[in-house]
Amino acid sequence: MSYLIRLFFRLLLLPWFRLFYRVRRIGTQNVPSYGGVLLLPNHITYIDAFIYYLASPRPVRYVVVDKYVKYPAFGWFMKLFRAIPIDRNSPRDALTKSIDALKKGDAVCLFPEGGLTRTGLINDLKKGCEVIARRSDCPVVPVYTDGLWGSIFSFERGIYFKKWPNKFPCPTQVAFGEPIPPEEASTKRIFEGMLAASVDAFNARRCFEENLETAVIESLKTERRKNFSFEYAKNPRRWSRAEFLGMAISIARRWINNPPDDRQRIGILLPPGPFPGVINLGLFLAGKTPVSLPFNLRPDEVEKLALRMEELGIRTVITSKAFMPHLIDFWRGDEGRFIDIQTELTSPGRIILSQEKLFGITEPAWFTKWRLEINQRDKHREAIGLIESPDQEPVFLSSREIYRNAMQIMSADFVRKEDTILSEAPMNSIVGQMMQLWVPILNKGRTVCRAYSVREDSQLLRALAEGQNADLMVGDMNFYNDIDRIFDLPNLRFGMVFDDEADTKHIETREQEIKIPLAKCWSHAGRVVALGRPPENVQLPPHVQPQMTRKHGTAGRFLPGIAAKVEDDELFLRFSPTPPGQFDEWISAGKGHYIDEEGFVVLPEAL
Repeated sequence: MSYLIRLFFRLLLLPWFRLFYRVRRIGTQNVPSYGGVLLLPNHITYIDAFIYYLASPRPVRYVVVDKYVKYPAFGWFMKLFRAIPIDRNSPRDALTKSIDALKKGDAVCLFPEGGLTRTGLINDLKKGCEVIARRSDCPVVPVYTDGLWGSIFSFERGIYFKKWPNKFPCPTQVAFGEPIPPEEASTKRIFEGMLAASVDAFNARRCFEENLETAVIESLKTERRKNFSFEYAKNPRRWSRAEFLGMAISIARRWINNPPDDRQRIGILLPPGPFPGVINLGLFLAGKTPVSLPFNLRPDEVEKLALRMEELGIRTVITSKAFMPHLIDFWRGDEGRFIDIQTELTSPGRIILSQEKLFGITEPAWFTKWRLEINQRDKHREAIGLIESPDQEPVFLSSREIYRNAMQIMSADFVRKEDTILSEAPMNSIVGQMMQLWVPILNKGRTVCRAYSVREDSQLLRALAEGQNADLMVGDMNFYNDIDRIFDLPNLRFGMVFDDEADTKHIETREQEIKIPLAKCWSHAGRVVALGRPPENVQLPPHVQPQMTRKHGTAGRFLPGIAAKVEDDELFLRFSPTPPGQFDEWISAGKGHYIDEEGFVVLPEAL
């Protein structure tokens, strides 16, 4: 009889979940078809059990907190589906029940974090899952669910339930990772397995079926009159989303119809600000590869950079005529050329520029995409290049890699929808690219900064942050060291510190001096890899345990869609799924770097 009732509810409820969440399943072959198996997924929302019940290839028994079983409606429903109640005051009893169920051959699902995430990232795992796996002698399958952060049942925006979902329907991806033998089922190994599964789940997002150009145009065409970029100068400059797109398209049209250089890669040598951003976007929409170059060069670095660019086939550089005299001997032959930024911005002509700004407001997105012929662009084409210094290897990212990293940053509670980001990071770094261009575009946010001519006036920084209602600040430690005034602004949530060498004591001292909560973050191999944020002053229910969102001495937690492992005292990262029959593409992130017991990234040189 119970089986028939369960079948009835499955036929009644699951179609609605399929309609609302559009669940995609990856790696279901990793779940044994019979025998005991322990499923260990991340925990994002109150309805995760229903999602896993829908995604699992076999019936699952859930370990749930007993207080939910005590509610008449929930209790009857959970007993019907053979849930295993757990008393937080008597965890040994729950362990025994779970072990018995596994030995009987059931599939048991346990949330190893012990509670819902309030950042969207995986929290530290409890040791109980190790005990259950080893005593039951059953394999462990790490599971990762992506896409639920932002639904009304998650803690996104600092609240449960009382909000509209960011998307409807809410596409969800569930990835079942490689099984782990019970004798190897440590929390460290399980955590690494969940990170690996996150790569498969994240890459299965439906948005990645379109190219980045399409996503950019559709996003900028949303709320077209809303401010996108503000630069404080003697004559402040302000661009709406439509104006910024119009300027970029006018540049793109020039490079499509009458390109000054037929080569694929075009250099950009400009200080941080909105102008290099619009140049980058314009060249990208034209199908070119903008290569951002280091702006502050020492005399001994100029020749090194010229040699590096010659190796990369770059013979055209967009810069300012104010800097050209310093680069007069830059080209070793007559082939190279400089283009002044003012010429680049005005060369399409005032009529075309005004026309494109008007089209930015009036033209439908589908027509803009058709006009620029971008619908059929290769999602994996080379899209941008970054040369952080002449001594470092350049980084080239594909369109898909930029899109993925921007979405990773937006997939947790760090950069929120429509945030105003104050950043003066250089565009030849991935931090500058992401925080000043791609994330604000795709997240419908905005970016503010000071013009290069007033960059040394630190007093303007507080006025800018206060006047523009900045939500986040982004920079290296030198940026925060130059602040000489107390901020303490109610709207400013925190500052991100992207500086591998910034030590814990220095960050803590500076945080107290300027009254800005600071959190160290980490970028590597041309991606933003890990983020942290200070704890927020949010009142939680009495039964909810506090969570660590920042840990001094670390660089934050890994973003979704990034796998990590430590072997022989060396940290390795992987950003893409492994194609069938091929070896994993792991990238070394440095000797001595490791993941601590709470899941934070530790860079020992900055302790």
